[in-house]
Amino acid sequence: MSDEIKITDDWADWLSQKKSEFLAWLIQHQPIGEIALEKFADFYVYLPELLSRPVEKYSYQIENKKMHTFVGFFQTDIKFWLVSITVDIPHEKEVIVFPILTIPCYDLSWTQEWMRGENQKEIH
Repeated sequence: MSDEIKITDDWADWLSQKKSEFLAWLIQHQPIGEIALEKFADFYVYLPELLSRPVEKYSYQIENKKMHTFVGFFQTDIKFWLVSITVDIPHEKEVIVFPILTIPCYDLSWTQEWMRGENQKEIH
């Protein structure tokens, strides 16, 4: 059985457009001294934990699509925040939470634009 998920061309186009827009925002707003874009993939290993146990989760709509921002704090050999901007994609009888852009950062303040909508604080 394959874990591959097939999405429509419309969804693929929309995701590609949003990823480009979000990356452009990131390049404009990321302060000097933050984690370099080239290093982001090193932090994706923490994404499953973030999506299952966020410190905060915000829900909102963009272009009639259900969006979320997941925020989590991690401490390994460094301390960092992980912010993931996701969209709900309907798939058969379930909803897939699809990360569009995941941003590791030392200082959360510059990512506040994505902390909007209904805030659901998680308590662990």
